[in-house]
Amino acid sequence: MAPSAPSEQGSAAVSAALPPAKRSYAVVWSRGDEIGSGRLDPFADRFDLCGRERSFSIRFSELLGAAIARGQGERLRGLPVLVLRPVSGVSVRIATLEGAGVLHELVQHVERAGLAVAV
Repeated sequence: MAPSAPSEQGSAAVSAALPPAKRSYAVVWSRGDEIGSGRLDPFADRFDLCGRERSFSIRFSELLGAAIARGQGERLRGLPVLVLRPVSGVSVRIATLEGAGVLHELVQHVERAGLAVAV
């Protein structure tokens, strides 16, 4: 007798039991006059930005606010950005190279940390 294909219910139960996969995002960012590109790794308490020349972390607890900016002067390489405003220092703008939907995924990470995001 040939083995049967797994049922949809069985597959869903297995998927629900597995931890969510950690996802990295291809991004462009700016901080002051510095512009970089590379990878954004989201964590519960921060974003880690890793590029060829530079890497740094943005802790959500050190932010005053966040917003999605779509204005012509606010964009990076023509893309809308997530603006993270720290308590001290300059704002960080992050644009995703993977589509506008991913920008909203980044917003969800920030909101889960308890920070309101203006969209």
